[in-house]
Amino acid sequence: MWPAKNPDTVVRYEFPWGRIVERRVNQVVIWDYCLSHLLQRYLQAGKRLEDCQQQVFKVLEATFSCTSRDLLVFFGLTDAWQLSPYSAMGVFSQVIHFTAEHAARDWVIKELLVVMPAIIASAERSLTNASSG
Repeated sequence: MWPAKNPDTVVRYEFPWGRIVERRVNQVVIWDYCLSHLLQRYLQAGKRLEDCQQQVFKVLEATFSCTSRDLLVFFGLTDAWQLSPYSAMGVFSQVIHFTAEHAARDWVIKELLVVMPAIIASAERSLTNASSG
């Protein structure tokens, strides 16, 4: 998960469950988590992107302390990162101050990617339970 050195480019990291799209805005790095297979299941079940976002973020909030629904948190973000349910192109995003980028990459590799299958499975179970209930 190490991008090209050109900060003006958008970088995509492909995974079996979808992709992470990286972009840079001023002193912030934004990673949009596009859980395409999960989102496709939600849309086929007649649900919306927002339904998928809400369910996934509930699981993220229960799993990690670095989550926030408050957009104002991101304006004062320094030397840290936060997971957010708001995403320009994905199911959730991670907003990182550029000084914390290396630590955030390590955290994603060691923490988030390890539990991503369980997060997706939980959201799929919720969809299945809602459809059968």
